[in-house]
Amino acid sequence: MSYSDSTKKLVLITGAANGIGLATARKLASSGHDLFILDKDEAPLEAAVAELSALGAKTKSLVLDLSKSDQIIPALDAALAGAVVDQLINNAGVGFARNVESTSFDEWDLTIDINLKAVFVMCKYFVPKMVAAGGGEIVNVASAASIIGLKNRVAYCASKAGVAGLTRAI
Repeated sequence: MSYSDSTKKLVLITGAANGIGLATARKLASSGHDLFILDKDEAPLEAAVAELSALGAKTKSLVLDLSKSDQIIPALDAALAGAVVDQLINNAGVGFARNVESTSFDEWDLTIDINLKAVFVMCKYFVPKMVAAGGGEIVNVASAASIIGLKNRVAYCASKAGVAGLTRAI
């Protein structure tokens, strides 16, 4: 897919097959943006592409598991093929209803990998590209849980507090 119309902004959204990511993509599609959407679940992602395309958005997708941080940059390099991303929305997230005692190390690692580390990797990848292109916009989706905390959401709260801190630092 070519993104040669320089009057349109290309927006990349992670976690865009459902929920907040898909709602955001719908709004942007109806506003005339071209979209590059990522999710780990292929079938819902394909359905999202069909829906967004029907709204008139040029939409490309990539099935990508953001918990595999070493695969993010090579996958983006191959999939974007020189396209300029004007806006990045780091939306993908996961959470488990667990307190500190019941959170397993695997659940902790998965939550931190998707909710925080992937945001870092995406920003590390796109910030220099956006600076070189003369600008861009990044939205990192955190949560009120990053400030107030939520009962039985220990890993989620920690990861979203990390996203808020990372965003302020960037």
